Amino acid sequence: MSYRDAEYVIDFFMNRYEFRITGKRLSSAMNFFTKLDAVDVFDAVDVLEEKDIDDPFSAWKYFCGICWNKVQQREDEALF
Repeated sequence: MSYRDAEYVIDFFMNRYEFRITGKRLSSAMNFFTKLDAVDVFDAVDVLEEKDIDDPFSAWKYFCGICWNKVQQREDEALF
């Protein structure tokens, strides 16, 4: 995932939820941004939008859960 794509996702959260991604959140995000491609991360954003979660913290946790599940799925697929 490119830096520009990661910036887009971070801007999305800041604009949609007025939620700053800094510190531990940024570290966590950068971890799965490096493990997933842009399609997977943008898919996670789409799934989040379909859920229509208004609370910023709940939205962030849900988004991270989607991404970490995708990371785990990729790691499991790599084993076989």
